[in-house]
Amino acid sequence: MLTSLFWLAFYVLKIASTPTLNKSNKQLILIFYFATFILYLCHFIYFSGIESALFETIYTIVNLLVYPLFYLYLCNLTSKKLKTNEYLGLFLPSIVILVVYPICLLIESETIKSVFYILARICFFLQVVCVWIIGNKHIHHYLKLLDNYYSDDRSYQFRAFSWLLHLFGSIAIVSSILNFIGKEWFVNNELIVIPAIIMAIMLYALGYVSNTIDIYSNLEHENLNLDIAFPTQTKHDSTNDNINNDDINKQQGIDNIESIKLSLSQKLIEIMDSDKPYLNPNLTIQDLALMLNTNRTYLSVTFRDEFGVSFSTYINQKRVEHAKTILSNPNFETNKEAIINAQTNSGFPSESTFYRLFKQQTGISPLVYRQKHIK
Repeated sequence: MLTSLFWLAFYVLKIASTPTLNKSNKQLILIFYFATFILYLCHFIYFSGIESALFETIYTIVNLLVYPLFYLYLCNLTSKKLKTNEYLGLFLPSIVILVVYPICLLIESETIKSVFYILARICFFLQVVCVWIIGNKHIHHYLKLLDNYYSDDRSYQFRAFSWLLHLFGSIAIVSSILNFIGKEWFVNNELIVIPAIIMAIMLYALGYVSNTIDIYSNLEHENLNLDIAFPTQTKHDSTNDNINNDDINKQQGIDNIESIKLSLSQKLIEIMDSDKPYLNPNLTIQDLALMLNTNRTYLSVTFRDEFGVSFSTYINQKRVEHAKTILSNPNFETNKEAIINAQTNSGFPSESTFYRLFKQQTGISPLVYRQKHIK
C-alpha cells in the first residue's frame, strides 16, 4: 500500500511540475497506482480485522481493474489504439461485479457468495493471461517497427519495454497464485510477510522502470506502420479466359515485385557509396525512401528480402564499416583521437551506441581494432 502511495505521489508531482511533459503515459501509470493503492488499502482494512461489505465490494471491483489499466498503459506506450469493443471487453468484468456483487451481499446466501467469489478469481486469472500474451505481442511488434523505421538503434533504447513486460509477468504470476490461495488463508498467518515483500518490491521496480522509459512525443503509430505488403497482382485489360488471366496477372505481379526490389537494391547500394546517407545520425527509412524516389514500405521489404536485415541493422553495418576505415588511419596522433573521430564522423548518435554496435559486429572494441590494424 505504501509503495503504491509513493509512486502515486511521485507521478502526481511529476505531472504537476513538468507542464511540457508528454503526460498521457504518466497519467495512465498514475491511475494504475491509484488503483493498486485502493486495492491494498482494502487489504489493510481486511487484515486489521474490520469487516465491511463496502470495502469488500470495492476490493473485488478494483482487483479486476488493475490489469486492464496496466494493459491500457502498455497500449499507450506502443501507440496501440483500442476499439470500443476492446475497451468494453477490458472493463466488462468490473462493471458486472459492480452491479451483481452488491446484490449477492443483500441475498445473504453463503453459497451464492462463494460461487461468485470463485468466478471472480477465475475472471482475474483469465485477465492476467490475456493481458500478458497480448501485451507481449504489442511490445515486440512495436520494437520491430522501431527497428524498421529509425536508424539510431532506438529499439535498443526501448529495452526497458522488455524489462517492464517481464516484470509485469512476474507480478501476474504472483498475483494469480495469491488470488487462488485467497487472502483468508493469510489471516493471523506470519507468512503474509512473504507476499507483502514480493509485491512491494515488484510494484516499486515497476514504477522505477516506467519512469525510465523515455517516450518521444512525436512518435505516431501510423508513421511506424510498415505492415503494408507489396501488391500481388497487376491490372490486365483482356477479359478473355478469366482463369488464365488471373494466372498471368499473378505472375506479372510477382515479376513486377522482384523487378522493383532488384532496382531498389541496386539504387540503394549506389546511393550508399556515393551520398553516404548513413552518416546522418537521425536518418529514418522515410528520409531514405525520399532519396530513392520510392515509398518506405517497398524499401522496408527490400531490406528484408534482398539484404536479410532490418533498416536499422543495415545502416549500422554501414556505419561500422565506415568507422573501421577511420580507425585504420595511422595519421591520428593518439588512439583516443581516432576513436572519437570514428564515433562522431560515422553517424552514430552516441558514444555508448558506437561502442556497443562496433563490438557486436566485430567482436572486439574500437581500441583493440585500431591496435590490430595500425601495426
